[in-house]
Amino acid sequence: MNVVVLLMFTIASRSSSFSLSRSITRSFRPRLSARYTSSLTAPPTLPTVPITAPPKLLTLDATGTLITLRAPLGVFYRDALFSACGNTVRLPGPETFTAAFFDAYAEESARVRCFGGGEGGGGTRNWWRNVVKGTYDRVQEIDDGIGLEGLREELANSATAGGSPIFDAAFDDLYDRIFAGTEAWELTPYAEEFVSALAAWRESGAGPKAIGVVSNFDERLHCILSALKIRDKFDFVVTSAEVGYQKPEQGIFDVAKARAGMSKEDGKGVWECVHVGDNFEKDVRGATGAGFHAVFLPNDGGTAVGMDEQGDGVRDYFEVPDLESFLFLYGKTMEDADGIRILKTTRDILELGNNTEEKRAYDDKFRDVIN
Repeated sequence: MNVVVLLMFTIASRSSSFSLSRSITRSFRPRLSARYTSSLTAPPTLPTVPITAPPKLLTLDATGTLITLRAPLGVFYRDALFSACGNTVRLPGPETFTAAFFDAYAEESARVRCFGGGEGGGGTRNWWRNVVKGTYDRVQEIDDGIGLEGLREELANSATAGGSPIFDAAFDDLYDRIFAGTEAWELTPYAEEFVSALAAWRESGAGPKAIGVVSNFDERLHCILSALKIRDKFDFVVTSAEVGYQKPEQGIFDVAKARAGMSKEDGKGVWECVHVGDNFEKDVRGATGAGFHAVFLPNDGGTAVGMDEQGDGVRDYFEVPDLESFLFLYGKTMEDADGIRILKTTRDILELGNNTEEKRAYDDKFRDVIN
């Protein structure tokens, strides 16, 4: 069945913006019920932008750009405690745990930076133990009236390992299993196809010399990306916990340059070092402040955010609505050598609802937590 697909996207920059509409005749056939493959019958017409060569170094943010949580944070915190209590305790809803987490996270972040990594940080495991303890301490509904007898008193003894077997079981499950792999994390839509296209571009000799991940995360990011089967596509992964710098600080971007075999002074030419991310303060302002150019990928997939009205004063960045639109900047797409491309045909429906005010508020908070 032949149909005509009108593909429109807008790429905005601080000093220039443009939009492109293109009609492509494709031949569709069903694949995996909700996804379709398409075969190009003619090469697409791609936009002309003021980028004339591939970057020497391309870095990408992790959370919100390449990976995302499968459910709100409170779901995992509640389930871990419920399981540690033998699945017999009544607990409040996940939203209570989510709100408590954000407060606990903010408090611990203000006390110790970089997830406890770096000199004098105490280590990431201890840092996250404090966050989990702070989360459960803030859930006031955990008491003898609706919970396991003595649960609140037991959790109060969780400051040190062994003080509360229930807390230790919940924390170990959260830290070692749930948030260390695919129980909690999944790829963002088309991240797998996107990073495969990037790797092929690099390996062709005509693309970036090095591709890496730069993220405010702890060392578990390596095993998460491996579990999601994309770690091998990157030349390096830099996490704030491991290097002692966090976005938007210049230091973490300097480390990325070093991992790519570049000095701090290298890559200052036009679009030689490029960073892609979904957090304006950490990814755009941080990257441009470190001498990179930036590509902003708003987490809501919206159109131009209106940078002029924000008065942000940041130059040398573009805004794109999705991962493939980044490739459009360089005249690339996610089609493979045979012209086959997976197209998105359904919107993602999440527990909080799709693009609701509540969902956007949650995403804004989460984007500032781990990025």
